[in-house]
Amino acid sequence: MKKVKTLGLCLLMPALLLSSCSFFNNGGDEKSSSSIVNSSSEKQDESSADSQNTSSERGSSKDSSKDKGSSSSAQSSSASSSSSKTYSSWPDPSPSFVPYQSKVTVLMSAGLNTSKPNYSVEFQYDDSYFVRNPAIYDKGLSMLSFASSLATSTKQEAIDFFAGGQFQDITTYHLDETPTRDSIGFAFGHKTVDISELFAVSIRGFNYGLEWTNNFKIGKTGNHEGFDGSAQIVRTELLKYINLYKGSKAAKIWVSGYSRAGAVANALVYNPSLLGVNNDAIYAYTFEAPASLDSSNCNEDINVHNVLNSGDVIAAVVPSNYNIGRCGTVYPIYDEDAANIVKAFDNGIDFPEFSPISGGGTTINNDPELVEYIINAVYNVQTDNDDAKQWTANSRNEYVDRYQPGLSYIVGLIFNMSASNRSKMLKDLQDLGISALTVLGSGQKIYEFMKPYFDDDGMTYDEATLLEACNAFQKAIQYLFFNILMMYMSESSKPSLTRVIDMHYPEVTYALLVNAHSK
Repeated sequence: MKKVKTLGLCLLMPALLLSSCSFFNNGGDEKSSSSIVNSSSEKQDESSADSQNTSSERGSSKDSSKDKGSSSSAQSSSASSSSSKTYSSWPDPSPSFVPYQSKVTVLMSAGLNTSKPNYSVEFQYDDSYFVRNPAIYDKGLSMLSFASSLATSTKQEAIDFFAGGQFQDITTYHLDETPTRDSIGFAFGHKTVDISELFAVSIRGFNYGLEWTNNFKIGKTGNHEGFDGSAQIVRTELLKYINLYKGSKAAKIWVSGYSRAGAVANALVYNPSLLGVNNDAIYAYTFEAPASLDSSNCNEDINVHNVLNSGDVIAAVVPSNYNIGRCGTVYPIYDEDAANIVKAFDNGIDFPEFSPISGGGTTINNDPELVEYIINAVYNVQTDNDDAKQWTANSRNEYVDRYQPGLSYIVGLIFNMSASNRSKMLKDLQDLGISALTVLGSGQKIYEFMKPYFDDDGMTYDEATLLEACNAFQKAIQYLFFNILMMYMSESSKPSLTRVIDMHYPEVTYALLVNAHSK
C-alpha cells in the first residue's frame, strides 16, 4: 500500500470518508496486506507459555482497562474493558494433548514508508491458545489473530497462512474475485485441537475495492446494515463448513478481522447460538473495528476482544449516538507517545508528534480528543440555520434519508474507476489547493469536475443520480465537514489531523499493540 497524503479529506468527506483518505488511491488494486513467506514447525511434549501470552492464570481476570496515555472518552464503546468481567474456571487440556507449535513469518506492507515495500514480521502459532479460557485476553493469540487478519488479501496468502498452523481443507471465498458492492472475502480452515474441532475464520479487511460502498449502508434500525449483511454471508458458509467437517467433536471458532472485517466479525459472533455453539467456543479478536451492532446486541460477555486505538478516527466512524456499538470487551492500545513508538518500529516512518489545536474557545490536546471533536462535529451538529437543519446527520434516520444513497452511489463509481484515473483525479484536485473549495462549493461543480474522469474510463452512470449524489456530497462538506476541512487547510493543525487518520495503518496498530503488551 503506497502512502497517500490526505487530500482525500477534501474528496471523501461524508460519513467520515476520512477513512478513505489514507487508503483511497489503492482502491483494492495494489497489494496492501500480507503474505506468508515461510513457516517451520515441530511438535513439542509440553505446552510453552508463549512469551507474548498474558500472565494471567487460567480462570483469573486480566485488567486491560488502562488506556495508556489517554483520559479521553473517545475510546468508549458499548464494549467494556475485560476487567469488568467475571471468569469461570476453565478445564485443563486432556493428559494426552500435545500442542502443535510453529513460527510463521508474515510480510506486512509498509503503507507509511514509501522507501520499502513491506516488513517481515514473525508470529507464533500454538495449539495451546485454543485450550485456554477464551474470555481472557491472550497476548499470544491476539498477535496471531493480527497476523491472520492480514492474510486474506489473496487466496494464496490465506492458504499459506492456515497451512502454517496445519489447518486442513482450507477454503477461500471471493478472495481472487473482483469485489462487488455486496461481496465479502474470507477464508476457513479446521483442525483437531485436543478433544475439539477448531474452525478458523479470517475475514478480508484490505483490498476490498467496491465493497467500500457497503460501509456506508448503516440502515435505520438494527445492526449496521452493510456489516451485518456481510456477516450473514460469512455465517451461512461457515455453518455449511462446520457441518461438513465437525464430525462428532465439539466445535470451537476462532475469528479475526481488521477494520471493516473486525466490524463484520462482531456481527458474525455476537450471538453464538446462530453459529450452533455457546460462548465458551468463541475465540474472537478484532483490530481497529468500527462499531457494527445495535446497542441491544452489544453483550460485553461475548468472547470478542476488540483491540482499539482511541486515536484512530476511522475506527470511530460509526458514532455512538446512532446506538451502534461492539460486543465483547475493548483492549486499548493508544499511547500519547505513539510517534516514538512507531518510529522505534521503523524510523523511516514520518509520524509526527501531536500538536495541540486551539480555536473558537476549544483546545484539543491529544489524538483521542481530536477524534471525539471530529465525530461530534459531524454527527452532532447544533444549528439555528434552517437550511443546515435539513442536512444534519444527527441520527440514523437523518443519515439514511439524506446521505446514504448518494454516498454509496458516488463511492461505488470512484472505486470502479481505473487506479490510474482515480489517482489523477485526486492529484488534480489536490493541485488546485485553496481553489479546490470552489470546486467543492456546489453539487453542480463537483459533478462537472468528476464527470470527465468517469467518461475517460468509459463508465456507465445515470447523470441525474450522479448529480443528486454530488448535491448531497456538497451539503455534507458545507454543513458537516466544513470546520474539519478548514482544520485540514491549516498548516498548523493539518499534521495532527493527518496523524489520527494514519493511526489506522496496520504497522501503527502493530507497533502500539506490541508496546501495550510490554506493559
